Amino acid sequence: MNTFPKNLCFVISLCLATAGIAGTKNATGSAKPKPKSQIKKHPIALELLDKYAETQDKLRSSFIGKLEVSTKFEGVNRGRPSMKRGQVYERNRKVELRSDGDRCYAYQKIWGRTSIGNTSEEEAYVGIKLWDDETLYHYGFSPLSRTNKNGTVTLSYPKNFNHMLWWQKAPGLTLRGYFPGVDERIDTELRQATTISVQPQREDINGSQCYVINARTKSCEFRIWIDHEHDYNIAKAIVKRGWATWNRPERRPKAPKGNAEGELRNVRFKKIDDVWLPVEADYRREHEYVNGDYEKAYSHLKMTEFVMNPDHGTLGSFKQDFIPNGARVRLAGVPRITYIWQDGKVVDEKGRVIMDRKPKNPKKVER
Repeated sequence: MNTFPKNLCFVISLCLATAGIAGTKNATGSAKPKPKSQIKKHPIALELLDKYAETQDKLRSSFIGKLEVSTKFEGVNRGRPSMKRGQVYERNRKVELRSDGDRCYAYQKIWGRTSIGNTSEEEAYVGIKLWDDETLYHYGFSPLSRTNKNGTVTLSYPKNFNHMLWWQKAPGLTLRGYFPGVDERIDTELRQATTISVQPQREDINGSQCYVINARTKSCEFRIWIDHEHDYNIAKAIVKRGWATWNRPERRPKAPKGNAEGELRNVRFKKIDDVWLPVEADYRREHEYVNGDYEKAYSHLKMTEFVMNPDHGTLGSFKQDFIPNGARVRLAGVPRITYIWQDGKVVDEKGRVIMDRKPKNPKKVER
């Protein structure tokens, strides 16, 4: 019976103490509350995503970036019989990305454990894609090929081509907010979340007090650490999903059943042209299948060079000079016929010109 008065006194004391902390006393001794403009609000999720998008938009319009990606992986997957239980494999990539907002170029050099076995850097496969705002070029070359010494290039003319999404799927782009199994940049993906919230307490990540966003979409669960001290970039991220494949389930007839988790961590930032850029990180992905198979991969991502607003015209960023004379040419929509690349032209076996791919608008190409 005596507990109620005690509790009541405690509540009254707590309210008075809170009022004393929140305000300052005026000349008469009464509490003066702070103006609303001085009260720091905890940023809501969408405000943090807006800040993140502002930084990324500064970096993506026109740039040249070079990355190195080294990966160690293991697992047992019946769809990949070459993988043996307990065996750790290594794969290395060098990546270069170029964009001016309309055109884009993506280069990959891959060696180590590949589909044809273990290869050295001298034996590396080279893949290049170029979108010149009109034609999509896809060139591949392997020095180990016995029959195709100059590589093969495929030309296509897709309508409504989303070139930004295309190069954003390049290895290492997790640094820029593109995660395996998620088609959109992470801030766009989270705007479609069914539930999203910001954790009341910030957490220390590598010395920075980061905001923590928890979100769930129709297919993924996200936990994202936003570093406001480094232009609201991502300092850490964990993405979980309910299928064990890199791609979305709707892209496959039947998605492999299981679970997958990816984690970006140990992010290091560097300021370039007054903008903080994530330049190095570790990335972990783990897949567990319901049949007992599993895959694990641990990658180190490193941005070795990044140039904002380069002079693409002087550098020749979007020229076709990576295609050597003698390369085989395939045209989309023209099956079972192979042509030859010669001095920027597509010719048949007799040297007759089928198509001239030399730029016809120098001003557009050299901008």
